[in-house]
Amino acid sequence: MSSTRENRESRRKRAVRITAIIITAAMLLMSASYILSLFAVRAEGLAGSGLVAYAAESEGAAPAAPEGQPGDPAYEQRLSDLRAQERIEKLGDLIYYLRMNYKDSLDLNDLANGAIEGIMSVLGDKYSRYFYAEDVSMEELFSDLENEYAGVGVTITESAGEVFIMDVNPSGPAYEAGIRAGGTITAIDGQSVKGKTITEVAAMLRGETGTLVQISVSSGGKTYAYSVTRRMVVSSTVRGEMLDGQIGYIAVNSMSGATATEFIQEKLILLNQNMQGLILDLRDNTGGYMETAINIADQLMDSGVITVYFKKGEPFAVVEATPNDMRKVPVVVLVNENTASSAEMLTGALHDTLKAPLVGETTFGKGIAQSTIPLYNDDILRLSTFYFKTPNHGEIHGNGIRPDYVVHAAGNYTRSQAEALKASVYKLSRSEEAKPGDISVNVLAAQQRLQIMGYDVVAHAKLDDATAAALRDIQKLEGLAETGELDKMTIRALSSRFEDMLSAPSGTDPQLEKAIEVMKEILAK
Repeated sequence: MSSTRENRESRRKRAVRITAIIITAAMLLMSASYILSLFAVRAEGLAGSGLVAYAAESEGAAPAAPEGQPGDPAYEQRLSDLRAQERIEKLGDLIYYLRMNYKDSLDLNDLANGAIEGIMSVLGDKYSRYFYAEDVSMEELFSDLENEYAGVGVTITESAGEVFIMDVNPSGPAYEAGIRAGGTITAIDGQSVKGKTITEVAAMLRGETGTLVQISVSSGGKTYAYSVTRRMVVSSTVRGEMLDGQIGYIAVNSMSGATATEFIQEKLILLNQNMQGLILDLRDNTGGYMETAINIADQLMDSGVITVYFKKGEPFAVVEATPNDMRKVPVVVLVNENTASSAEMLTGALHDTLKAPLVGETTFGKGIAQSTIPLYNDDILRLSTFYFKTPNHGEIHGNGIRPDYVVHAAGNYTRSQAEALKASVYKLSRSEEAKPGDISVNVLAAQQRLQIMGYDVVAHAKLDDATAAALRDIQKLEGLAETGELDKMTIRALSSRFEDMLSAPSGTDPQLEKAIEVMKEILAK
C-alpha cells in the first residue's frame, strides 16, 4: 500500500511539472489576453463537482489522427502537435481543477508564475528573461541604455561572479563621494550583490533623486563604505582625442540611444584636426542597441556587409553598409574580454569587411540579440530572437573574436604591491599538468594566481569545477582548446597573463600602445 501511494505521488509530481511546462507553452503560443479571459470565464462559472466530472470525461480522449502513416516522421510530428494542441485547449480546466482539488490552498498567480519560470528555464538561455511589472518597468529596464538617469554615476560590469566598477562619471555623486574605477561592489544598502545580475545591481544603485544609498566597495584587499546621494546624471558614452601623428582616438563604452550621434560628432572634430587614422576603443563595451552599432559601422565603411542574422540555423537577413559622404580613414580596433554583443558585431564588421586590425584580448562571445516585448499586463518578456555572425559567417556566440595582436592589459599595482603579490604565491611549474579532480601544489599555485586575477576560486589544491571554469576562460581568451585542464599551454598562458597584470606600471596601457604602433605602420605604407 505504501509503495502504491509513493508511486501515485511520484506520478502526481511528474504531472505537475509537465503541467507547468505546458501551461507556459500555451502562454507563449496563445495571446495573453486570450489566456486570461479563459481563466476569467472558468473562474466565474466553476463548480467543484462539475469540474471533476469534466476532467473525468475528458481523460484519455484521443485527438483525431492526422493524415499519413504511423512511423513516418512527418506523421509522428503532426500527431505530437495535435496532442499538444488538445492539452493546450484544456489548460484552463486543468489549472482550476488543481486549485479546487489539491490538498493545500493554491493561488492562481503562483501557478502562473511557476509555469512562466519553468518554461523560461527550459529554454536554457540566460539572456531570455520574464520580468514582472511589480519588479521592473520598461523605463527602468532601458535606463542603462540612455544618457540620463537618477543614480550615482558609475558604469559596472560582471566578471567571475563579481560586479566591477568600470568607470565613474566625474560629474556624478559617486565620484564626489570618493568612489573610483577598479573596485568591486560587494553590497548595496547592506544587501550582498553576490549572485545578482547586472540589471538587478543597476536597479539597486538607481532610485529617486535625493535618496541616500550605501555602497560597499572592495579594493586592494580592503572594503570601504560610501554614502552617496542619488541625483540626475547625464553620461556621455563616447570620448575622443587626437594622439600624436594625426592618429585619432575614440572610446565607445556602450551602444546607447545617443551613442551614434555622439560618435559622429567626435569623428567630425577629429577629421577637422586632420585625423589620418582612427583607433576605435571598444574595450569594456558590453553592447546595447544593434541599430547603434550598425550606424557606427556605416560611418566607418563605404560599402560591404556589416553582419548576417541567423535563426533556426539559417540566415534570414544581411545588413549592409550604406554609402555616405563622410571621409573614411583606416581603423584599428581595441577589444578585450568585456567587449560583447553589439560591440562584437561592430568588431566583426570592421575586421572582416574593412580589414581593420584588432588589438587586445579575445572578446566575450555573445552573438545573440534580444527583443524586449511589453505585455498587456505591464509584464515584460525579453527573448533571444536571433543569432548574428560576422560578415564572413564567423561564429561569435560562445567563441568571441580573437585579435590579430593579443596584448594583455596592465594592472593597477605599484611596484612594491606587485612584488608582494608575486612573493605570496607558490611557484607554478611549466611541466606539471593536472586534470579536473587532480590534487597538487601546482593546482594550488594556479588557484592563487586566479584568485588575484579576480576569479571566484578557492585555493585548496584540488582542480574542482570552479577552477576548471576559470581555466576554460583563460583558454578561451588565449584561443586554446577549452578543456578546463592545467596543461602546458594553459600554464604558459596563465603565467603570462598574471605577469602582464602585475608588471606594467600603474597608468600605462600596453594595448593602446600596440594599437598606435600598428596604426603608424599602416600610415607609413
